[in-house]
Amino acid sequence: MKCIKRLLLLLVALQSSICFAQTGKVLTEYVVVNGDTFPAIGFDPYVVKGKREFATKKKEAAYDKLVYRVQKAYPIAKKAGVKYQNIQDSLKNLPERERKERMKKLEDELYKEYEPQIKKMSLQTGKILLKLIDRETGQNSYNVVKDLRGSFRAVFYQGFAKMFGANLKTEYDPDNDQEDKMIEEIIGKIERGEK
Repeated sequence: MKCIKRLLLLLVALQSSICFAQTGKVLTEYVVVNGDTFPAIGFDPYVVKGKREFATKKKEAAYDKLVYRVQKAYPIAKKAGVKYQNIQDSLKNLPERERKERMKKLEDELYKEYEPQIKKMSLQTGKILLKLIDRETGQNSYNVVKDLRGSFRAVFYQGFAKMFGANLKTEYDPDNDQEDKMIEEIIGKIERGEK
């Protein structure tokens, strides 16, 4: 039955043209099929998946920990991505000296804002945060620091991170990394309001 509905929708889409009409202050989408007009209603895509099954209780517990860690780190990474883009836009036309002063001030503000949350994070949650910052900004954390604060500061932070088993150059790659793939799945659930 589902296949028949999809086929009918596909045929209607191929034989029709989607149009928009202004009705009052509302822009309404409609479809014209063989001279007949039908309202077109769009829905957001919805992913249907079965409950994840685990081979052992240990793997299930590890997945639950990953969910918890992503839930802690994702909001911070999301805000960081937005702030990074805003910073990039505001610093484009500034001279180097003003840019450095502004970056120092922004670093202090960010430190004050996020220090309490980050101090409470475990090392593993921090590693996930580094990956999620890469996901949100399109650059690994090392390049973000290098871009905003310079090479010396980036090398210093990288060395400090390495002492604790982390790596600022970690990249987010859900296509090739199984953990990143699970993180992407968890983020999808968070954005759909499932977790």
